[in-house]
Amino acid sequence: MDQHFDMNILIRFPARFFAVSLTLLATVWALPSDAATKRLRVAGGPEGSPEMAAATGLCNFMNQELDLSGYACETVAAPGPEDGLRALRAGAVDLAFVDSNLVDNATDRLNLRTVLTMFPKLLTVATSKRSAIRIEDLHRSKVAVGPTGSQSARLFDIMQENRLFRSRFELERVTLSSQQARIEALCSGSVDAAAFVVSHPSVRIDDLADSCEVEIISVCCDRKQDEFLKAGPAYLKGTITGGFYPGSRQSAQSIGVRSLLISAKELPNSAARLVVDVVADGFDRFRMLDRPLFNTTPEIMATSESPLIRHPGAVKAFSTKALN
Repeated sequence: MDQHFDMNILIRFPARFFAVSLTLLATVWALPSDAATKRLRVAGGPEGSPEMAAATGLCNFMNQELDLSGYACETVAAPGPEDGLRALRAGAVDLAFVDSNLVDNATDRLNLRTVLTMFPKLLTVATSKRSAIRIEDLHRSKVAVGPTGSQSARLFDIMQENRLFRSRFELERVTLSSQQARIEALCSGSVDAAAFVVSHPSVRIDDLADSCEVEIISVCCDRKQDEFLKAGPAYLKGTITGGFYPGSRQSAQSIGVRSLLISAKELPNSAARLVVDVVADGFDRFRMLDRPLFNTTPEIMATSESPLIRHPGAVKAFSTKALN
C-alpha cells in the first residue's frame, strides 16, 4: 500500500487518530533503510496501559533479534479504545492489541486474525456502601460509568440487560469520562459506586483503594447471564479475588472481555511465527512487563477463545511447542 493511499484513508479518521498515524509514519520512515529489513508496526494502547507495556516489550525483544529475524519492530500508542483497531483496518499497523468484543462482527472475522489471546479485562464495580455484596444491593444508588461507547458503559449495559432480576432494582447513572474522575466522585461521596474495566491486579484500583474505603461487588453470573456468555467468545466471566485490594474482603464475580493481539489475514506466516516465538520462548521476561501478564501463560495465549480464527502462522508456531 503506497503512502498516498494510506494518507487518503487516514484523513477520514478523527484528528486524534490522524495525529497518532503521523507519528507512526514518521517513526517507520526513521527505521534502518536496509531493503532486506522487514518492518512490523504494533499498536498498543494508552500510555501506561498493560497493552502498551506488552507492545513495547514485544518490539524491544524482537529488535534484539533483528540480525537473525530480519524484522524491525515499531510501537505506536492507541489512546482510544478503538484507535489501534482503526489503524489495523486501515493498514497503518501490522498488529494491534484489541478487546475481544470490538471484533465480534462478520467483517472483522473475514479480514482479521488472532495471533495471541492475552489477559482478561473485567467490569469492576466499586462501592462505598459497605453492606453491598452484589449489584442489586445498589438499588436507587448513583453509579458513575464512562461515556456511551466506552468499555465501562458497554459492559455495564450488557451486565444489567442480561441480569435476571434487573427489573427489581433501579440505578441512577452518572457519566464521567475519565477513570480518575470516577475515583474522585466515589471518594467524595458524589456517587455511591463507580464502574471500571481493568485487568487485575490493577494499579488504578490500587489507587482507588488507597484513596478511600470501598468494596468491589459481584455483578455476575446468574442463569440469564450464563446463557449470554455461552453464546460466543466475545465476552467472558471472571473472579476478582478478595484481598487483592485494601478493604476488599470478598471475591466478586464479573463479566469481561479478553485482550487480543490481532493482525490482518495477510500478515506473513513468518511474522506471526516470529511474534509467537519471541513471546513464548522468552515468556519469563515477557510476563514481567506488567502486572496483568502475571496471570497469562503460553497455554492461555495459544488456546483461549477468540471471535477471530487463529493466524495460521501462529497455529504452526504453537503446534511446535506442544501448547495447543
